[in-house]
Amino acid sequence: MSRQETKAEYSVLVFDMAHTGEPDGEHLVRGFRDLETAQAYAQARVRASVEDLRKPGVTATELSRLWHIYGEDCVVIDGGYRGTEWLRLYIDEPATPDEIDWSTMEPKSRRFYAALLFSDANQNATWLMLFFQSTWRPNPNDLLETYGAEARKKLRDKGIDIAEPLTIHIASLFELPEPPRPPQRAEEPLKNWRVTVDLVCHDIKFGATASSVFAWPEAPQGATLDQMARVVVADTLAARGDGPDYLDYTEILAIKVEESSGPPIV
Repeated sequence: MSRQETKAEYSVLVFDMAHTGEPDGEHLVRGFRDLETAQAYAQARVRASVEDLRKPGVTATELSRLWHIYGEDCVVIDGGYRGTEWLRLYIDEPATPDEIDWSTMEPKSRRFYAALLFSDANQNATWLMLFFQSTWRPNPNDLLETYGAEARKKLRDKGIDIAEPLTIHIASLFELPEPPRPPQRAEEPLKNWRVTVDLVCHDIKFGATASSVFAWPEAPQGATLDQMARVVVADTLAARGDGPDYLDYTEILAIKVEESSGPPIV
């Protein structure tokens, strides 16, 4: 099994006018599924920076000057939008709070597990079992585009001459809980910890010992360790095909923590 990231459709480049030319003067926001969503995010973010500078009695000329010094511009990559081209309209027409709520539109990475069966026109087939990240729940076309090349390679490695087109069957696709995010404390570098869980779910007559690696400054304990254990259980149930819906019906019998050199869940 592998942990990968699905392809992002659109990205928005954000320019901080107050730091033009500096290393942190621009950054890329990735993971918008479609052009409309990317444009809506870019527009809301530019308008928000205009409204942050709008004060009673400020003239349009002064507001434009302030925005070019302190505002944020956004460009949708290959998307036909740049905020500065709309600046005059945004200055003339004040935005409502809903029109500038860009933070709720920002893509957030989500974890998934999928069991995918790829077949060619001659019914030659191969499975891919994948943990991956995406900012949306992918549809069959998304998964075929992202993992089709890997499936073709597996078939060719078996000596199969692929008969196009390649099709996909989704045996399972589960969204998984997020692991706890480590605190941002520079004085305590992150270490990798293997969390091993003994579990049993009587509803599906399943028991196992499973583990995953997590990044944390010190040996996890308490609520943090409990959350990590739940991630281990959810991932195990997903890979088995039952899915994380059985998480709350699963009994955790024991948890062990040890430092690890393995890569952590992201």
